Amino acid sequence: MTEPRWTLLRTVFRRSARAEVNDEIAFHVEMRAQELIAQGMDPDRARGMAAERFGPRQPVERELIDSTRRRRTRASRAEVLMQIARDARHAVRMLSRTPGFTAIAVLTIALGIGATTAIYSVVDAVLLRPLPFPGEERLVVPRTQRIGTDERWNVTYHDFLAWQRDSVFEAVALLQWAELDITGDCAGVGCDPERLDIAFLTSDFFRVLAVKPLIGRLPQPDEFSPGAPRTMVISHALWQRRFGGDPAVINSQIRMTGFPVTVIGVLPAGAEWPRGVNAWYPYRQGPSESTLAPDNHIYMGIARLRAGRSLGETREQLAMMARQVAEEHPAKRSGTTVTAQPIHEIAVAPQMRRALWVLLGAVAVVLLIACVNVANLMLARATAREREFSVRTAIGAGRWRLARQLLTESLVLALAGGVLGVALAVGLARALVRLAPPDVLSPATVVHLSVPTLLTAAAVTVLSALLFGLAPAVRASNARPAQALAATSGRTAGGRRQRRASAALVVAEVAMSLTLLAGAGLLAKSLMKLRDVDTGLDIRETLAFRIALPQGRFEGNQQVAAFWDEFMRRLRGIPGVTAASVTTALPLGGGGVYLGRTMIEAGAPEPPGGPEVDIMWTEVGTQYFEAAGQPILAGRPFEERDDTTASPKIIVTRAFAQTMFPGQPLSHAVGRQVFSWRDERVRREIVGVAGDVRLEGATDAPRPIVYVPQRQSPRLSGAVLVRGRGGAGELARAARRELAALDPGIALANVQTMEDALARSIAPLRFNAILFGAFAMLALLLASIGLYGVLSYAVARDTREIGVRMALGASPSGIRARVLARSVGLTAIGAIIGLAGALAFTRILGSLLFEVQPADPGTFALMTAVLFGVAALAGWIPARRATRIDPSLAMRAE
Repeated sequence: MTEPRWTLLRTVFRRSARAEVNDEIAFHVEMRAQELIAQGMDPDRARGMAAERFGPRQPVERELIDSTRRRRTRASRAEVLMQIARDARHAVRMLSRTPGFTAIAVLTIALGIGATTAIYSVVDAVLLRPLPFPGEERLVVPRTQRIGTDERWNVTYHDFLAWQRDSVFEAVALLQWAELDITGDCAGVGCDPERLDIAFLTSDFFRVLAVKPLIGRLPQPDEFSPGAPRTMVISHALWQRRFGGDPAVINSQIRMTGFPVTVIGVLPAGAEWPRGVNAWYPYRQGPSESTLAPDNHIYMGIARLRAGRSLGETREQLAMMARQVAEEHPAKRSGTTVTAQPIHEIAVAPQMRRALWVLLGAVAVVLLIACVNVANLMLARATAREREFSVRTAIGAGRWRLARQLLTESLVLALAGGVLGVALAVGLARALVRLAPPDVLSPATVVHLSVPTLLTAAAVTVLSALLFGLAPAVRASNARPAQALAATSGRTAGGRRQRRASAALVVAEVAMSLTLLAGAGLLAKSLMKLRDVDTGLDIRETLAFRIALPQGRFEGNQQVAAFWDEFMRRLRGIPGVTAASVTTALPLGGGGVYLGRTMIEAGAPEPPGGPEVDIMWTEVGTQYFEAAGQPILAGRPFEERDDTTASPKIIVTRAFAQTMFPGQPLSHAVGRQVFSWRDERVRREIVGVAGDVRLEGATDAPRPIVYVPQRQSPRLSGAVLVRGRGGAGELARAARRELAALDPGIALANVQTMEDALARSIAPLRFNAILFGAFAMLALLLASIGLYGVLSYAVARDTREIGVRMALGASPSGIRARVLARSVGLTAIGAIIGLAGALAFTRILGSLLFEVQPADPGTFALMTAVLFGVAALAGWIPARRATRIDPSLAMRAE
């Protein structure tokens, strides 16, 4: 019993002794640390040196010192947190004393961070966010490609069967896009016919995407056989819009082009592929000779890579198989190969992808300019507080302590600006979605501040604080007490260095602003050229829409032709209508299908023995050229006699005639015979030459087109052009009444004017130009504010010098010229640097421009003149203020 008691006593006394030694050593360490702090040393460094001086000599002492250090480490961590809190409170107090400066700085940061976050959120939603398909990284789209170029198009059923046979993919499917009308109940009541975008698909389509239905089921293999019951899966958007989200839609029947179809499933929201499809219908057509042709590129493919196989390996096998097909069918497949693109590259058009990245780069430059502007304000503020920093240094504050204080102020400003910027970003992102044209950003695109976006905004905020807080912090840490305290009011010891730093920051702002201005100017010039482009058409007073005839009620060319004849007769009888016609495709990107074919002159050797002309093929009715406002330059337009009883006819465009018959007048082509040698192989007589038009929009260059009389090959679906007075709305209502009177089960869809089609083709460039221009104007505003601030500070700093000059006889105009010369000088240096940057930056814009060179000298000169004009305006106010200085008061103040 006694041993444990003695052990306890020894432990108590030993702890007591250790505690006494610990306290003694701690006392001496603290005393030495206070002496070093009083000499101006940083507190942390002072305590470290004191601890080293009183380092342990004995094992017991070492143990005690280690224990002390551990306690001090814990205490120092708490002290660091307390110091951070004190710095933050001090920063808030200091910033609250200058509300004007704080408001300007926070707003500047908020604009930069808000714009950057908004554009990044759009980029994240459109380009970075994965598609809602499991294993999306393994999904690819097979494409036919012309060797040596980036030209790609759809694939053939011939290749599809070979891919299945050789197990190139884990799963592969084909689909065809179509526009069909549906009728039937919607949300429990009868409703008008509706035109839907339909995808006809092969059996492995949903297996490729690994999609499961939200309700219902997917098609079974036997439902892809000819003669099987008609079924389809609908999109979530169609389910909500037409059927009110009613689950009872499953196994209900609707009529599609006159046939009953059973709805068997609904896909989850966002799981549509391709984008915009409303329903998926099993492809039930058996392979035919034309379907299996190795050059019948009418199918869109979708495939899933095999597990453990890379995209590169798959591309090599596809290319090898394409070479074999080209060797077997050189006339039809020579010069082409087959590749595969990741699905995310297909989901977004390449031009849109480039435009978004360019816009993100532009807004990042705006953020950088905002940071530079705030850095200039902080630098001027730090210079004005140099006496304060010198006094604090003289009484023992370390350099790191002062730098840390300014960095804390910068971080507080950045956090305030970041919070406001994120709030601005929410509104800006929503506005972008609403204002962007559908071809640029779909209204269905969900743009929100996701976790990656918020993390990016936080990183940008911290980085911004470092960018605009570093220079002032370094400036404060270099404060020299003796010089600062001896300096006169308004002239600090480091004034010269501060002037050079401020000037350098302004030059950087000017350079970056000119870079953005040059890009905005090029896009604006492209937009003006697009608005003035010659489309080859008179698009005024022209209405267009699409209709499709139910296959079940119209069989044979005679019935189809009779419907179109009657409908055209009714449209032409509407008061104010001067022409009406039908076509398979509208120009200016108005919609429809142009067939890509190659033609040769009748009697000429077939390739490779002779030349061929790549053409776009479309079918049109009588009065088409009058309705479209497209002139006939030679020969005649189509007439009623150009029907199935007449010999095959054709009208070609100027580009076709000049390519097929180079060096000959257009009239030379009239009466000649040509034919599509690869597929149709029917000799057609050229009866007219029409003017060139732009097919896919204003940016599309004129290319060879051939027009075939619709009466010689009537189609079930087509686009209708109506030219007439009375307004587009009234014409559309009248056309809908006439169609309903003729057949109430046919939907009149895609109603638009040709002016709308032209505007839609210009919309992407207009959107880019407006957004880029807004960023450039914001950058120019920030740069002018920065220049104004530097000059105003210079005038205030040089008050005594200006007073002396005026007292010695200097004229007000001379003083103004002196201040403006500084403004022009800084702008000139920035402009030289900015022009060099613009030459590099605008090359990236090359693909977004229209008939404008990236280094357009006129645009560069104009934007430089604008920059100098704004700089002169920014310098004029400080210059005027300088001339109003009273010399006697200025000298007396010193």
